[in-house]
Amino acid sequence: MRRLAAFTCVLALSLGGCSEGSPVTADPTPSVGPESSRTAATEGPNADETADEIEYLLEAYRGTYPGAVVLVRVGDETRVVSGGHAVVGEPGAVTARHRFPVGSVTKTMVATAVIQLVQEGKLSLSDSVRSWLPGMVPRGDRISVEQLLAHRSGLYNFTDSPRFEWTPGWDPPELLRLATTEAPVHAPGTQSSYSNTNYIVLGLIVERVTGNRLEEVLQERIFAPSDMRDTSLAKARVTDPPRAHGYEGRRDVTHDDLSFAWAAGGVVSSARDLDAFLSGLTSGELLDAEAFEDMARPRGELRNGGNVEYGLGLGRRHVRCATVIGHGGAVPGFLTEAWTSENGERAVVAMVSDAGSYTVLDGLLTTALCG
Repeated sequence: MRRLAAFTCVLALSLGGCSEGSPVTADPTPSVGPESSRTAATEGPNADETADEIEYLLEAYRGTYPGAVVLVRVGDETRVVSGGHAVVGEPGAVTARHRFPVGSVTKTMVATAVIQLVQEGKLSLSDSVRSWLPGMVPRGDRISVEQLLAHRSGLYNFTDSPRFEWTPGWDPPELLRLATTEAPVHAPGTQSSYSNTNYIVLGLIVERVTGNRLEEVLQERIFAPSDMRDTSLAKARVTDPPRAHGYEGRRDVTHDDLSFAWAAGGVVSSARDLDAFLSGLTSGELLDAEAFEDMARPRGELRNGGNVEYGLGLGRRHVRCATVIGHGGAVPGFLTEAWTSENGERAVVAMVSDAGSYTVLDGLLTTALCG
C-alpha cells in the first residue's frame, strides 16, 4: 500500500505530486496565472454543457474506473454525472449521496475549525505547539499554529516512515510519536514541505482548546452548519449506506477504520456534502470574509513533483482556464478533488473509487472546470 502515498502529498495531480513517485497526469494545455481575465466563475460552459462533456468523458473512460461521480455547480445550477458502480459486481450506480473517504480534503475542514477558534480568541496563529501540547513535540516552542496549517513546520511526515502501514488501530499520539522520532526535514518557517503530521498536531490542539473530541468539534462547527448529512470523521458511520467501495486494480481495499488518517485525512463524505462545504466556506457561513481571505492567502509553494501555492489548509491551483482554490485527497482505494472559485460561483467535486485512476480524475476535473 506504500504507493498510495498520494494521501501523503494532498494529491499528485492537483497539489504538487508526492514523495513516493505516484503518477502525475499533466494538463496538455499551458496553465495561466491569477492575472488571467477568464475565470471559472464568469466564463466557460454552463452547467448543462459541462455535464454533457463530463458524461461523454466518463463514457470514453468506461472500464478504466470502478465508480466515479462529478458534481458541478455554476451559480445556482448544480449537475451531477456518475459512471460505474458503487460496489463492483453489484447493481446500483454511484450518486451524489454515496460516501467516499475524502483523504486530505479533511485538512481544509480541520483548518476551518482552527481558524474559527482563532476568530473567537480561543487560539492564535502565533501560538506555539508547546503552549498547547507541552512535551509532545520536540522543539515545539519554535513551531506555530500557522506553520502547521501552511505545512511550514518542518515536521517529518509520518506516512513516509518505513514503520507506517495503512492499517486500522492507530491513535493520534502514536502517529505523532512515529513522526517525532525522525529528524525534522527543515527548520520551522524556512520552507514549505507537505506533512500529514502537521494536521495530527492540529487535531490534538483543537481537542485541547475545546475539551471535546475532534469528531464532535467538526460535527458542531463544520458539518451541521453546512447541512453535511453524509459526513463524519473516522469510524463513525463509515459503514452506513450508501457507501462506495474502493479498489486497487480489481482488489477491494475498502477500510472501515480510517484511524491511520484521522485529522490528516479521515473524513468520509459525499459529493453533495463537499459542495455544501465549499459553498459554506466561500459564502461567509463558516468564516468571516477577512478570515477566509487570510486562509486562502498563500504562505509558500509546495514542490513535491510540481508547484502549488498553499495557504492555511487551502491550495491554489492554476488550470488553463482559471485559478481555483481547494484540496485533493487520497486514501487506499479512493481519489477526491474539491475546488471552487474564490467567490464560490463555480465549484467542482470529483470522486473516483480507484486510487490508480489519476488519468480519469485529472480529465474529469479539467473538463468540469474548463470544458
